[in-house]
Amino acid sequence: ELGELRRRADEAQEAAVRHSRRSEALETQLEQLRRGLEDRNSVRDSCERFTVLEQSSKVMEKQVVALQQKLEPVVQALQDRVVELGVAVQEKDAAGEGLFADVDDRVSALARR
Repeated sequence: ELGELRRRADEAQEAAVRHSRRSEALETQLEQLRRGLEDRNSVRDSCERFTVLEQSSKVMEKQVVALQQKLEPVVQALQDRVVELGVAVQEKDAAGEGLFADVDDRVSALARR
């Protein structure tokens, strides 16, 4: 009877060791699954952030295009004005009325004094 009790105790101890190992293996698998889920959530969050950034980028592109369209007439008007002023300067120079003619006269007058 004592031998039977020892045998049963040994079997119970072996079963406890098997259960402990199985429990550790399950805990390891659970931890791996948890990490995998965290990685997946991180990837999903990154994809969502990328989507938001992509949408913002598209909105900004549209705003830049709209701004360029608004600025085109202003830039063209400025370019036209520069051309007009250039022609006016050339005409004054040709007529002997350079923009700096009176300044040159004043400097010459001061130099003579």
